[in-house]
Amino acid sequence: MARCGRISSPRIEELIKRALRTARELDGNLSFNWIRCYEGASGVTSRTIKVGKDRRVAHRIEEVRYDVQHDFYEEQWERDRESKLTALVDVYMTNDNLTQEEAQSKALWETATLATGGDACGFNSAASAFFFFTIMTTVGYGNQTPSTGLGRALIISFGFVGILMFGLILARAGRVVSAILDDFLGRVHPAFITRPWVSFLFWTGAYWGWMLVQAELYMRWKEGRLAEPFKFEDAFWFAFLTSTTIGLGDYFIDPEVIIVSDLLWIPAVILVGFLFFSAFLTKMIDVINMLRPAGERKDLIDEMLDQLISEANPKGEPTFIEVEDNINTPRNDESEVESAQRSRSFRELQSIDEELSHDVEAESA
Repeated sequence: MARCGRISSPRIEELIKRALRTARELDGNLSFNWIRCYEGASGVTSRTIKVGKDRRVAHRIEEVRYDVQHDFYEEQWERDRESKLTALVDVYMTNDNLTQEEAQSKALWETATLATGGDACGFNSAASAFFFFTIMTTVGYGNQTPSTGLGRALIISFGFVGILMFGLILARAGRVVSAILDDFLGRVHPAFITRPWVSFLFWTGAYWGWMLVQAELYMRWKEGRLAEPFKFEDAFWFAFLTSTTIGLGDYFIDPEVIIVSDLLWIPAVILVGFLFFSAFLTKMIDVINMLRPAGERKDLIDEMLDQLISEANPKGEPTFIEVEDNINTPRNDESEVESAQRSRSFRELQSIDEELSHDVEAESA
């Protein structure tokens, strides 16, 4: 029986190794959204790091592509498993008085769960920072998601505050930018001020034109980082999903290959797209409002408030808004009466002055 065990032990070990290799090759087992794995990995710097007394380039783009990091992680995992296997075999042989074959069979299962390749990996700071940018801007591509309770709590607290702040800033920034540019263009051509549809056409062209620019930049970035062809229509689709904050997640900024220098221009390009989209929506609302009869024109916010008030107060009872209107109405009427009285008094004084002038001329004659 012992002989059969010694004979079957290498075969069992080979079967276990094959099972482990198959498990590691399954899709989705490894992701590099938060870590970066390469020789001398460091997610803090993208230029140089220290390895002992020597200095070397931290990484090249070729080193951080998914398939390269995947293979590197597997190599490190296998090395760690073999070192742990040797140590455990010695422990079992010494403490439990097992034979080498028995100790190796027992240790093989444990090292499969104890081994890791993460010791050779570093923190992917660039991808993590961009992830929080997508949360703050409500894009949320969905390629990176927290899986722990603490991580989800962090996203809930940070995301709620970030979304409120970003929404307010974006709305005001869009109005300010459109007002400044409209004023400048209105000095050149008054049609930008007197005809809202002209300004609407301008911002429509600016928004869609910027999406073309964003698509071109994304396509070149994707091809350069992944060394794979990428269609322009797919890049334009990504630009549209990003600028409208839909973010379906079929295309995204790949976290494996993003570096710190990308954070200097990718968020800026996306934010400019947000500004153009906000200005485009503002001008579209102005044009829709212009097409309505003059007596029915009202700001979109006022309409939403009126609808909320009518739903909350279906009986039409007096509200603070109605009271405010009633208070203001007499004040406006009073100012109109006073203006008319001042105008009439001015005409009477002017008439008296003319009569006195005639009397002086008559006496002189």
